[in-house]
Amino acid sequence: MEKELTLSDVVTRLDALTTRLERLERGHRPEPPVPFNTVRVEESRPKPSVAALSPKKNTSGNWLGILGVGCFVLAVGYLIKIGVDSGWLTPARQLILAYTFSALLVWLGSRFRGGDFEYASYLAGAGFVGLFLATIGGVVITGTFSSATGSVILLLLSWACIAVGAQFHPYAYLVVAVLGAYGGPVWFFGDGGGFLVPYYCVASLSFSTLALMRGERSLNLLSAYGALFATSQATMGTVVDGSFAIVSIAMVFLIHLLGIFLHTKRTGHGLTSSEAYAYIPLIIFAYALEYVPFSKYHPELWVYFGIGFSVSLVLLQEIAAHLLRLEKSSPSRDVALSAALLIFTHAVIYQWLPESFHHVLGLALVIALAVAPVKSESLEGLRVFGWVTRTLGAFFILSSYFEIFTRAIAENSLIHAIQALLFGASIAVTLLRREAWMRGFGKIGVSASHAMMLAGFYGLFSEQGPLAVSISWIVYAFLCIGVGFVFRNTAFARLSVLALGAIGGKVLFYDLWNTGALVRVLILALSGAALYGGGYAYRRIGTWEKK
Repeated sequence: MEKELTLSDVVTRLDALTTRLERLERGHRPEPPVPFNTVRVEESRPKPSVAALSPKKNTSGNWLGILGVGCFVLAVGYLIKIGVDSGWLTPARQLILAYTFSALLVWLGSRFRGGDFEYASYLAGAGFVGLFLATIGGVVITGTFSSATGSVILLLLSWACIAVGAQFHPYAYLVVAVLGAYGGPVWFFGDGGGFLVPYYCVASLSFSTLALMRGERSLNLLSAYGALFATSQATMGTVVDGSFAIVSIAMVFLIHLLGIFLHTKRTGHGLTSSEAYAYIPLIIFAYALEYVPFSKYHPELWVYFGIGFSVSLVLLQEIAAHLLRLEKSSPSRDVALSAALLIFTHAVIYQWLPESFHHVLGLALVIALAVAPVKSESLEGLRVFGWVTRTLGAFFILSSYFEIFTRAIAENSLIHAIQALLFGASIAVTLLRREAWMRGFGKIGVSASHAMMLAGFYGLFSEQGPLAVSISWIVYAFLCIGVGFVFRNTAFARLSVLALGAIGGKVLFYDLWNTGALVRVLILALSGAALYGGGYAYRRIGTWEKK
């Protein structure tokens, strides 16, 4: 017995028959029929979008929670203020109430973190802020705790804050812990004190240890900034000969450097780029804090300290890299070399070297570039060191260029004229040996080289008169054109021809008004021949590219 057909099967079968009839009428070869029992009309179900599949973070009401947390913190503060203004609670009871209320917030945040993780973290964070404020108030306002006792309590609270913060947002709790441990005690000791420096050393050791145990390099970094700032404030009012501040800052700095080394040795992973580059301001900050007492109390020694500081950074990094088997292009090496270069530049160049010799630095750099191997080691892997090196080099070269150029023209000095000639020739040689540099900024470089050379010849022959200067310029221009022909460097040769324009300007605006009649004729004849020959050379240069 034939199976009973459904309405959808009948419709599908009729459509198939209609399609076959239409194709037969057009002359097409009929296709094999589609079995009706294999065709089914399925319901179209819309596919869920990617946005619907991905969980959406619920941020509604966060601003209300933040406002509520602010109210809790203010409540703790007002509990202390009410006790001072009205006297209805003794100082001890005020602290007990503030501690109880703040601890309750921490407990509630930890207790309900499973329900709403982010919202519960606000409660615990507000509780720790309240605990820190209550302790500071117990020392500064009520006098319940001594300065030493309050400092110890703040350190213990910071440890608890780090432990509880691991359940929520670790970085935010690390910031609160560091501010509480280092910022609070600064208010307790108005005149510094012998207690604070050992305290900060203990705090630094504890934070470095916690960072090592928990694998939190950010804790070590935050602690280092806080320790250096707090130690400098603590030693500011108690320094007698500067040694106390120097040793104190050095101790907390070395503690955190040791923490970085031990952390890398334990995990087997070096500093990432973001972590390493965050330590560059820290190293410069530490050097600046050491520079102040050294320059004030030991002005004859601080330059040697700066040299020793920069050399020590490089040596310590190389020793650590050898022990930890770090790559040469590691971010930590980039940090050490960059900071050492900046410190060495400040100590030696800007402070030790007499100002009259500063312009020689740029000349020395240009000569070094001219004779250095073209295929030198790349600085691509050391991004910051490469940037610092290029920036300092460009600064010294530009400042030296303008200084030497001015002196060569304004002063009739053989030394300054020779310096200008060496500077200009070194720029030209550097560009001719490096095709990439010539393509990049060859026009500016070659033009600067010609201008410096002309200034050097002017300073060298100005005492012999304008004719001698013009002859030297003409000889130089054609010598440069010949160099361009030899090296087949079109850009250099064209710019060398344009240098002849300086001769025309000198003749029209200076020689015709400051020389005798016979000298004018000679200068005009030589200049005309030079300019005409230069024009011919310029036309010949245009044929190089066509060949």
